Amino acid sequence: MDVQDNVPHVQAKFTSCNKSLAIPDHAFSIPQSLDQDELSKLVNEIIGNDEKKEFDFVINEELLRTTIGQHLTDRLIGNEAVVEIECIEKNAPPEPLHVLQHSDWVSCVQCHQKYLLSGCYDNKVYMWYDNEQLAVMEGHSRPVTDVKWINSVFFLSASQDQGIFLWKWSEGDQCADVIYHYKGHAQSVEKLAVSPSKNKFCSVSWDKFLKIWSCSVDDDADDIDPEVSIKIRRTAKGKESKPTTRTPLVTLAGHTQPVRTVVWPHEGELFTAGYDHSIRIWDLESNTTTDTLQGNKVFLDISYSEHNHLIASASTDGHVRLWDPRQQGGAMVQSTFQSHKGWVSSVQWSPSHTHQLASSSYDHTLRIWDTRSSRFLHSIAAHSDKVLCMDWSRHDVLASGSADNTLRTYTVSV
Repeated sequence: MDVQDNVPHVQAKFTSCNKSLAIPDHAFSIPQSLDQDELSKLVNEIIGNDEKKEFDFVINEELLRTTIGQHLTDRLIGNEAVVEIECIEKNAPPEPLHVLQHSDWVSCVQCHQKYLLSGCYDNKVYMWYDNEQLAVMEGHSRPVTDVKWINSVFFLSASQDQGIFLWKWSEGDQCADVIYHYKGHAQSVEKLAVSPSKNKFCSVSWDKFLKIWSCSVDDDADDIDPEVSIKIRRTAKGKESKPTTRTPLVTLAGHTQPVRTVVWPHEGELFTAGYDHSIRIWDLESNTTTDTLQGNKVFLDISYSEHNHLIASASTDGHVRLWDPRQQGGAMVQSTFQSHKGWVSSVQWSPSHTHQLASSSYDHTLRIWDTRSSRFLHSIAAHSDKVLCMDWSRHDVLASGSADNTLRTYTVSV
């Protein structure tokens, strides 16, 4: 690379967690005018790489998005000392995989291993394998609002009909039985979260309450009667008989408006958020709220990162925010991402990249973010109507459901 002597330089040392890059362990004098693309060319020259890989660069835990000189100036970093620059191979954007057609709005989705569950405004739950529809499960009388896997056999579905079903999936028969019907909410059940131990789950509702339920299942238990379970096959209609009813173990009150979303990151702790503009942290030993993170708009979704202990929130103001519940006051909001042009319907941390998360929006798009930059990494504009739900449970697959009646999946580089 030709370098003119009158261009300001900076001493920089390149590092990488990828040992195969074989970057020399000494400083280089490089022009401050170099941007990300020019730095990628330089690093490829340094390591003698004919493949010409594309890199991202991190300086002091922040992605480089301008020239090096501008980055240092904006952050009041002097250029006299050696600047350490971490090289990261750039992730390719997600690629479209499958388009799964529904008869109405797709309201919820979750992946588990090779299967994909979706819930729809046609009151049905769908089971998919790649692009093949394995089963359509009927039983709810109103739109399905959430689906959650417990393990590879059992899963839950919630609905605006105020009820929750626990289903047992039979891979051999490709059918599902309703084992339990959970009753207790007075209005629409909005979201479900399964405990880390997989023996309980929490539901939140438009009725402002949280409820804790048992999802322990004993195949030999007396209350699992195959004669009263609802068996749904691919082409069959649901039977009129009713499954066994279960009631809540605990009911928690505190929100002053409908509760929209819940996550259960630790056995004794819950996070909820909703229409009262608050994120609440619950202690399940005392069954009380231990802290409240106050926002100024409705929260539609939250996601918790075990790695960096941050809560990501999706709001009706179109913003994704990162909250640190360990901080106090205004310092709780660590970052705000402001690219979406409509309500942010869902947000979820990547299962494999500790700094990445995804969001979906009523502006018809999905975004992939890196917490070390205020700009999104990738934008997905595959839907023709508002995106209502999104799931990133599998590290290599992203899924989104929309008011355009489609469920779309995308491959994600890892």
